[in-house]
Amino acid sequence: MPAELLGPPVSDVRSLSEPSPFLSGMNRRFGELPFFLHNSLSSLFGLQEVSVRDVFWAGGVGEALDPYTAGAVFLAVDRKRKIPRPALSRPKWAQPVYILQERDGSYLCGFCTLQNGTLILRSCFAGMPKLRRLRNRVDAEVVGKVVGIARQLR
Repeated sequence: MPAELLGPPVSDVRSLSEPSPFLSGMNRRFGELPFFLHNSLSSLFGLQEVSVRDVFWAGGVGEALDPYTAGAVFLAVDRKRKIPRPALSRPKWAQPVYILQERDGSYLCGFCTLQNGTLILRSCFAGMPKLRRLRNRVDAEVVGKVVGIARQLR
């Protein structure tokens, strides 16, 4: 079997007892999660249980194009809501926000609708194409609907 498929040598694998550099950086930047929030996150976001898989980092993305995602650091996602439905009574800028995963593993975030098997994504962040058309479950897949945004107050 080729060495590149076997993974890194055992000596290069980080020990499970070592803290994650990402989580250590988050702790330095934001501090501990206040104790009163530990058990209330699921009710704040309307989810049965909040896991690490339901939270996406958005702090390194760049300037937001809409007021809802301005200053976003983390996005809470309902992974069960995978069919993008437009809210017909809302203006274009107030449509639900979804996270999509492309086949190369990268993530996209924006206002999304599904039309005839095509996902139409309007980006929330600057530096990304304003409008993208992706074949549903071929080019990209819906991860879930954004149900909460954590912002850093300045």
